Amino acid sequence: MNRRELLGVLGATAAGLTAITGGAARAQEAQGPEHERHPFHPERGHHTEQQQECAETCARCMHECEDGFHHCLRQARRSGKV
Repeated sequence: MNRRELLGVLGATAAGLTAITGGAARAQEAQGPEHERHPFHPERGHHTEQQQECAETCARCMHECEDGFHHCLRQARRSGKV
């Protein structure tokens, strides 16, 4: 994978994430009572158990994807295509 392809993939990912969120940043906005902060937990902060489990699963997936990317990059370098 050359630099142009990698930048294209990263650009497409950023555009997709922007489209999904609508381009609005809502990280700390005050919302209705149904979105109140959860009590602080020493191991998971203000996240619920479901949110923490989702974040951990997402992190594992991210690491698997990163490992796969580096494997493919090494294979491409060995073949002389990069």
